[in-house]
Amino acid sequence: MKHFSKKIVLFAFLVCVLLSFFSSNSYSDVKLKFIVMNPSERENQKIPIQYYLPNEIKYEDVIDAGELEVDYDITERQHFVKGEVELGPKETKVFSISVRDVWVIPDKKLDLISEYVQDKAQEYQDSPHYKTVSAMKDNIIRRVEDVKLSQEADQTITKRVDAFRTNTKMLKRIENDILVMESIAGGEPIPSEKTITLVVEVENPKSAGGIFPIKHFLPPELDIGDVIDSAGLDVNYDVTNETVRLDGEVELKGNESRKFEIKVKDVWLVDERALEGLQKEKNKILEQLVDTEFESLANYISAEMEELISVIRENQKQELPFKMRIANYKENSEKFDEAKDYLDRLRNFMLQFELARAGQEGVPDRSQLAKDVNMGGGQGQGKGAGVGQQSSDGAGLGKAKGSETQQRGGGLKGIRGLKGIILVSKSIFKGWKPEVATTWIIILAIVAFLFVFALLFYLISFMLSAIQKKEKLTFGEDEDED
Repeated sequence: MKHFSKKIVLFAFLVCVLLSFFSSNSYSDVKLKFIVMNPSERENQKIPIQYYLPNEIKYEDVIDAGELEVDYDITERQHFVKGEVELGPKETKVFSISVRDVWVIPDKKLDLISEYVQDKAQEYQDSPHYKTVSAMKDNIIRRVEDVKLSQEADQTITKRVDAFRTNTKMLKRIENDILVMESIAGGEPIPSEKTITLVVEVENPKSAGGIFPIKHFLPPELDIGDVIDSAGLDVNYDVTNETVRLDGEVELKGNESRKFEIKVKDVWLVDERALEGLQKEKNKILEQLVDTEFESLANYISAEMEELISVIRENQKQELPFKMRIANYKENSEKFDEAKDYLDRLRNFMLQFELARAGQEGVPDRSQLAKDVNMGGGQGQGKGAGVGQQSSDGAGLGKAKGSETQQRGGGLKGIRGLKGIILVSKSIFKGWKPEVATTWIIILAIVAFLFVFALLFYLISFMLSAIQKKEKLTFGEDEDED
C-alpha cells in the first residue's frame, strides 16, 4: 500500500507538470461524417463521392481524409473530398473526415479586445463625450463576454459552427463600433440613429375566416438588437438560416389582409464615423512614418484608402429602392473591408518601425515591403457553406451554400499586434537594448531550464518504472510463500 501511494503521488505530479506545459496551445479534432448509399436494389454500383467541407476548413485543416482525396472547387471557392466506392444493392457506407477544430475564437483575442476598449475609454476621461464612450465600452465588453459564454457551452458540432459564424459577425460589428467610439471620443458630433420601416403583409386568400401563422425572415444584415418595434410579433433567431425571424399569428376574415410595420435600425449604411476613424488613424500613422523607409509605400496605401472611402461616400448619397440599397450596402461593405486591410498594412509598417527603433529588429528590405503591400486591391471573397450531412454527434449539418463567413484582416488584428508586441517589448526592455553578454545569459538560462525539465521528466519516469518492478518482485515473493 505504501508503494502504491508513492506511485499515485509521483504520477499526479507528472500529470500536473505535463498538463501545465501543453494545455495552453492544445487543439481538438472534429470528425465530420457522411453517408454514401447505392440506390440500386439489384446490382453493385460504383458510387462517385463529392462532399463539400465547411467554408472555414482549409487544406491544412484536414488531418485525415481516409481513403478520399482533398480537392478545391475554384467556382465555389471551397474545399471538398472526392473518391469512388463500390457498394452492393442498397448498401450504405459511412465516411469520416478528421479536421482541426477551427470553430472557436481564442479567449486571448477576446481579452485583448476588452483590454483595448478599456484603455481607450480611460484615455478619453476628459472628453465631453466620455459618458457616451464609456457606455459604448461597456456594451462592447458585454458582447465580448457573450461570445465567450457561447463558446463555453457544451454544444453539438452543428450548434458550435452556427455559434462561431454568429460570433464572427458580432466581432466584425464590434470592430466597427470601436472605430465609432474613437471618432466620438475625438469630438465628433453624435448623429441621431436612422431607422427604416419594413412591411410584413399577411393575406387570407379564402372566403372563410381563420387564424394564420406568421413566419417572416428579416434581411440577414439585421441582428435581434436591430429590431426597434416588432409590431407585436415575436423576434427570434433562426439558427438554420442564420437570420432574425418574426413569429406570431393573426386572425383574419375571409379575403382579408393585414400589414405589420416593423421598425428597424438602418444598418445598410457604412457608419460615417467609422470612415472618419479609419482616416484619422491612417493620418496619424503617416505622420509618424515621414522620412522613414516606409514613407513612399505608406503614401501609396493612403491614396488607395482615400479612393475607397470616397467611393463609399458617393454610393451612400444615392436614393435607391430598398433591395438596391441592400446590394449597394454589400458593395460598400466590401470596399470598407478593403480599406481596413490597407490600414492593417500601415499598422504593420508602424509596428516594424517601432520594433526597429526599440532595437528589436532591423528595418526590412524595400523589395520585401513591396511584396507585402501587394499593389492589387483587397482580398477575394469566398461563398459560405454549411457542414455536411451528418456530424460525429449525429446532428444534421446540411450543405447549405450561401452563408458568407469571411475572416478578413480587420482593424483589431492590427490593434492586437501593435498593442501587444510593442507593449511587451517596452515592458521587458524599457527602452534599453540588452548587451551581448546579457543576451547569452538569457539564452543559457532558457537552455538550463529545458535541461532541468527534461531531466526531471526522465527521473520521474525512472522512479515509476523502479516502483513497478519492485511491486512485481514483492508480489512474486508473496506467491512463493503461499
